[in-house]
Amino acid sequence: MHFMDNYKSLFSLPDDIHYINGAYMSPALKTAAAAGIEAIACKENPTLLSQEDFFQPVESVKAGYGKLINAPAQQIALLPSASYGFATAFNNLKSQNRSKAICVGQEFPSGYFALGKWCKEHNT
Repeated sequence: MHFMDNYKSLFSLPDDIHYINGAYMSPALKTAAAAGIEAIACKENPTLLSQEDFFQPVESVKAGYGKLINAPAQQIALLPSASYGFATAFNNLKSQNRSKAICVGQEFPSGYFALGKWCKEHNT
């Protein structure tokens, strides 16, 4: 598709609606809605899920994202939350008895709290 093409057919919006309030809540693509419905259907009978069902989609996402940013999938980590990601990163740092830490202003609190906890545990 070209930049100026009409993408409306990719969404389930009525023909007479021109939705432009994506900052509030963007409509889901039809393909995203279908994938979500398929994922929910898989949970109807969890006895049918295999170990592979948990790991293959993750590897597929990592490979696709890696292709997008030109990085190998092995260098990409998917984490359940920002706070878990920050905590994991900080816990892999060795304390070097530094006395200062830098946080980005107005950063999402998960980073601030994880760094604060790490500094407290390492007396920095």
